[in-house]
Amino acid sequence: HSRLENTMKDNYIEYFMYLDMLQESGETNMFGAPSYLQINFGLDKRTSYQVTQDWMQSKERERNNA
Repeated sequence: HSRLENTMKDNYIEYFMYLDMLQESGETNMFGAPSYLQINFGLDKRTSYQVTQDWMQSKERERNNA
């Protein structure tokens, strides 16, 4: 893996943990999550939506494998 890929992977772990906490807090529904990623991590709009979509898909996979 390239250094950039490893950095993105590490960041995704942090983003996913944040999104898990955000979901548990009930502060917003998860369609509002990209705005929280933009504010708290400085992500651009496109990246924040991609991270949120990837997180939602990972949750769907978890449910399907449970």
